[in-house]
Amino acid sequence: MSADNKFVFGIDLGTTYSCIAYVDENGMPTVVKNMEGDNTTPSVVFFEDENNVTVGNVAKETAVIEPQKTVSFVKEHMGKDDFDFAPYGQKISPEEVSSHILKKITKDASEQLGTEVRDVVITCPAYFGTAECLATKHAGEIAGLNVLAIIREPAAAALSYLTRHQGSEKTVMVYDLGGGTFDVTVMKIGSDGAAEIVCYDGDQALGGQHWDTAVVDYLKDTFQEQHSDMQEDDWMPEDLQDLRIKAEKAKIELSNRMQTKVTLNVAGRRAQIELTREIFDSLTQSLLSRSLDCTDRALAMAIAKQKSAGESVEDAVFNQALEQVQNDSQAAAKGIVDEILLVGGSTRMPQVAAALTERYGLEQQILDPDEAVAKGAAISALAEYEGRVEHWQEQQKNGSLDMQDEETKEEAAKYQTAAAVKTTSIPGFRNNKLSIRQAVTMAATKSYALQVVVNHEEVKCQNLIIKNAKMKNGEIVVTQRFGTDEADQVNAQILVYESDLASEYFEVSEIDNGNADELGTATLELPGNLPADSPLDVTFKLTQEGILEVSAKDVTNGGEISVTMQATAGSMLSAAEVKALKEKSKRIAVV
Repeated sequence: MSADNKFVFGIDLGTTYSCIAYVDENGMPTVVKNMEGDNTTPSVVFFEDENNVTVGNVAKETAVIEPQKTVSFVKEHMGKDDFDFAPYGQKISPEEVSSHILKKITKDASEQLGTEVRDVVITCPAYFGTAECLATKHAGEIAGLNVLAIIREPAAAALSYLTRHQGSEKTVMVYDLGGGTFDVTVMKIGSDGAAEIVCYDGDQALGGQHWDTAVVDYLKDTFQEQHSDMQEDDWMPEDLQDLRIKAEKAKIELSNRMQTKVTLNVAGRRAQIELTREIFDSLTQSLLSRSLDCTDRALAMAIAKQKSAGESVEDAVFNQALEQVQNDSQAAAKGIVDEILLVGGSTRMPQVAAALTERYGLEQQILDPDEAVAKGAAISALAEYEGRVEHWQEQQKNGSLDMQDEETKEEAAKYQTAAAVKTTSIPGFRNNKLSIRQAVTMAATKSYALQVVVNHEEVKCQNLIIKNAKMKNGEIVVTQRFGTDEADQVNAQILVYESDLASEYFEVSEIDNGNADELGTATLELPGNLPADSPLDVTFKLTQEGILEVSAKDVTNGGEISVTMQATAGSMLSAAEVKALKEKSKRIAVV
């Protein structure tokens, strides 16, 4: 590949494995192997010291010896304040750990292809809110990447699916069981090649690693039954890490075999334990059932939205639809879904296909379980880059750019070279009047509420954007008029919350119960001489990256505020911290 060719990349930053892809010269979304020759890289990071980091299979193996210096499943902590890891006495953020994973896979791709890897789209699960999305973007920036966008994994899977779509109208359900998370998405595919996300559901604490844990517990208990003198303290960290690696290997083997054997050596004791597929299925039945419960809810929401005229769905309508699904899941599923797409490496487990067939009676199609999301992200990256090049060229052409401004000059410089391939060369989009940016209509994955005083009496939270609402042109903009609560107010407090609550109003107690997170606050200054009920317009704008922009206006006097909300419930890096970590990252060798 010539170094002069401009390629852009899609990255599936996974809980257990990560993958990178690009659209090649022939218009084919293609995964790039890492330097070990594998299509995916374990999302495991080993910190040898302050200046040397190892990522992938070697890190996974090293974890057996030095688990205290190794991080797995860091994706679970993105945007949260529950991560406590200091391998050499200095606390490290989840964003920094994730940046090392990104550096490893982009460095490998660069070496394999002989070209720069800089412009990327990174995926995140459907359930990620504002804090998690921003944390993912920050991880890319710390790694020295130009993050064109953050795209939801179901949307990326939809783009990948559209490359092979034959033009018939259908409704498909994407069952995405990854290493650490589970998403289920219902989407409509039009004859024009467009996909519209109808609704999402899922479980952020459900994935292949939880199946591994069930096997770990079984093997450990069985080992201790065979060695009754075994004490809990006899299990050293390296023993437990080795046990987890062998449990994962056994799980993978049982996808192709009916039984396997696991040999354990702990504290001078040895045992060979037989694990059958029947035992494995029994151990993990409750986990599988959780995924089916989410799938039931997604189907119920799709049915309820079909019955409802607007974007919002009343609780009574949803509950009725859910009862319909639970009473006759096959009839309900066949009434709204044409086929099921299996995405995510954990869908290779035979129990998944068997359970879906039994529950819903629908045809299933395997969609590149480990690679579909990265390929879809690569398609999105090419579309995003094309759009940026066109935008900046047009701006320069009409002379509307201030090229003396350093930030403008720096940003424009990123998009001076056209991509080596056009989006119209991608199968499924050739001779298609739709652009890739128009191809997938997203839906909101969270609800966004404003704290209000109802009838000057009761304080409640009112959802202005409700989960699963359609995002036309990749965003939702909602403006609603409110009034001042009291006469002569000198300001109005704008308190904003993010949740999965789908009703128009919810009680403030839901915040205390942990069912809603504060995104942020802003203050709109008022002249102080307004009567009660003076009009105030509040606008929520939700971007395709899951970032909420809020503005408020005093209609009487014209005063305004505009802010980008960042979750205060989690751990958010400031711009200065991201910049400092980016500089620090340059000094760290990643292999």
